[in-house]
Amino acid sequence: MKFLRNNWFDLGAVLAVIVLVYVFFSHHVATDYQILMWLSLVSLFLHQLEEYRIVGLFRG
Repeated sequence: MKFLRNNWFDLGAVLAVIVLVYVFFSHHVATDYQILMWLSLVSLFLHQLEEYRIVGLFRG
């Protein structure tokens, strides 16, 4: 459990890749709104990765 608590954002990155693959292969049966919602979830996962794993890249 400690590993998951310390690396949950890395799991989100893996889930983002899985969701992107899913969207790529099922975009022809999904509505535009469903695709938008899946991509929104991917952006949330990648944002969390950027905030907690890749820290300090934004120069003020």
